[in-house]
Amino acid sequence: MSDHDNRRKSRRHPVQWKVAVVLDRPGSEPLIMHTHSVDLSVGGMAIVSERDEKTGVTVTVLLVQPLRQAGESPKVLKARARVVSSAPAHPGHRLGLRFVEWTDEDLAMFAKLLGAIEATRPRDLPDAATAAAPREAGVPTATQSRLSQLRELAQAKQSQNQKADSREQNNDRVSDALRRAYEYLKEFADQLNVLKPAFKGYSILGAPDFSGLVWETSRADYRKRDLSPTKSLYERATLVYRLSGGKQVRATADGPRSARLKQVLAENKIQFTMREGQNERGVPDRMTFEFPCEVTASVMLEGDFEAGRVVLRMSNVGHFGALEHRLMPEAITEEALDEFAGFILGERFRIDLMLRKSA
Repeated sequence: MSDHDNRRKSRRHPVQWKVAVVLDRPGSEPLIMHTHSVDLSVGGMAIVSERDEKTGVTVTVLLVQPLRQAGESPKVLKARARVVSSAPAHPGHRLGLRFVEWTDEDLAMFAKLLGAIEATRPRDLPDAATAAAPREAGVPTATQSRLSQLRELAQAKQSQNQKADSREQNNDRVSDALRRAYEYLKEFADQLNVLKPAFKGYSILGAPDFSGLVWETSRADYRKRDLSPTKSLYERATLVYRLSGGKQVRATADGPRSARLKQVLAENKIQFTMREGQNERGVPDRMTFEFPCEVTASVMLEGDFEAGRVVLRMSNVGHFGALEHRLMPEAITEEALDEFAGFILGERFRIDLMLRKSA
């Protein structure tokens, strides 16, 4: 049964509960948005939002059941949900959310609360969603029976378990790929720190003395996240290295060429000093640049666990410039890493084996 079918067969209740939506923002504080529900079902909900979120974004939702009598403690339920639709509304936007993760306790409580709502509905009145849609085979249009509610709850639980299994498999695939990459890059860096080979392929227009680069130093690193005392996930593998010609480069350019040289040095993060030159009449007509003959390069492979992919980002690898690719974890093999090492060393111009299964 598809997610779409599950959503259609989950009875929607047009009730307004207070809702807090937490949006993760890597590198920044999470954004918390306070709003209310438009309708609720076992499979998902609709909310009013000030923001027009992209479909596919995963958020944390905190649902607060309205108090029914004085002195009652409010029930706050927590779930993870994915944005599946967005439509203009007044005010703001109407977002459709599909629940993707509950704790067993909160899911059972949520189903119980929806059952209580259903019990108060007049038995001869279908809900708004059922009244607006033609009857489908196997979908009751009258008030749901207890068995129907249990069936929905069981389907939601089964779907959640399947997604959890799939997510864990994706996490392991990505983590294993990053572990393989780190172990290879670590030994690769250690050997090159001893051998210090020569490099070609880096050039700066207007600076012919930018040459004679050799491997100077490098460091491979990783980042892991502990899930339990016995299980952890590799989240990132990195290699940072520096090439050096062991000298200072001096280059003089006039007019537009000086502006272009300044831009190239800045884009490639090369520190430089600049001195203005004048002609015999004392008019500024050229610039002299001085900068170290060296290149700082980096490789970062980072896990996109939500999509089950590895994002490869490179800066000044093989030549000046930045590149980014999305890779299947299975593409990061020993053979592909060997080919990638040749790319870093300037011996190859492509990384076909990694990109053959790129996403």
